[in-house]
Amino acid sequence: EQEASPLGTAVGRGRLVHPEEAAMGRVRSCVVNVQLAILALAAAVSLGGEALGLGALAVATGSMEPSVPVGSLAVCAPLGGDVPQVGDVVAYRRSGTTVLHRVVSVSEDGASLTCRGDRNEEPDPGEVPVDAVSGRLVLCVPGAGAALSALADHRAAAVGALVAADAAICLLPARPRGGRGRGRNRRKRPVVG
Repeated sequence: EQEASPLGTAVGRGRLVHPEEAAMGRVRSCVVNVQLAILALAAAVSLGGEALGLGALAVATGSMEPSVPVGSLAVCAPLGGDVPQVGDVVAYRRSGTTVLHRVVSVSEDGASLTCRGDRNEEPDPGEVPVDAVSGRLVLCVPGAGAALSALADHRAAAVGALVAADAAICLLPARPRGGRGRGRNRRKRPVVG
């Protein structure tokens, strides 16, 4: 059985740990866990999406507000041979840009679509061939697109910040020097010579 002492807190195998040392261990653990969560999220978005055939877009304009706000992460699934229906939100390429808009009509033969942003009064110019559609919106995460874009734009700075945080935590002393501790209140013995 372990007991606390004025010098520290008992943890594992009868070893006494100074309270500041225990707090620093918790901080280190927390930082490592946050870093692992960031890495897991990045891996899930990049690898998991590809494995499932999903595409992710960061929404840059307000043409689909309020249903798809600026800065959202829009996750689109492939059509899989299906023709989009009126009301579906689809992603398609036009003039080198990916557009995410709602289907407002489908041609009789199902070969083309008319799309429009929810906030736009007029439909998009021209019809969109169904084979130009890269996917149908299946998930919208507000704010996540802006965060992932910022991370991608400042990748070097983000990695640098993580490395700096690791270095700072590793270089900090586990226990403050000169403060509380075993040697502070120890009586000096006279030197006998």
